[in-house]
Amino acid sequence: MSRVMGALLILLFLSSASLADGPVVIANKNVSQDSLTAKTLRNIFLGKERAWKEGGFIFPAALEGGPVHQKFLELYLRKTPAQFSTHWRRIAFTGKPLKINLFKTERQLMDYVAQQEGAIGYIGAEIPAANVKRITIVP
Repeated sequence: MSRVMGALLILLFLSSASLADGPVVIANKNVSQDSLTAKTLRNIFLGKERAWKEGGFIFPAALEGGPVHQKFLELYLRKTPAQFSTHWRRIAFTGKPLKINLFKTERQLMDYVAQQEGAIGYIGAEIPAANVKRITIVP
């Protein structure tokens, strides 16, 4: 019985450590919101929510791939990278004026978010967030 409890405690520790090392959501400093619900974040990155509460368009920015991108999709969108790409290809095919801005590196993504009013994106927790604000995600 104590082995099972020990194994459960180790799993709990590892899962909480991995969430702490997860992606950090960032936004342009002019975005007035300091927190978003997980549902709102999901809707933003799936193109379902396109304007901030205070007004102005939302410009989502995502990484083209990599472990931070994959973890962000798993944690917040509940999608694989392939499902996420397919989702945005379908939107493009419909002719709707929606798009997601994709970047090769976290630094490029952060620079875009810093410069584009209304932009939101994500970076790895180990990257210092410069000239952007961190957004808290609440359940």
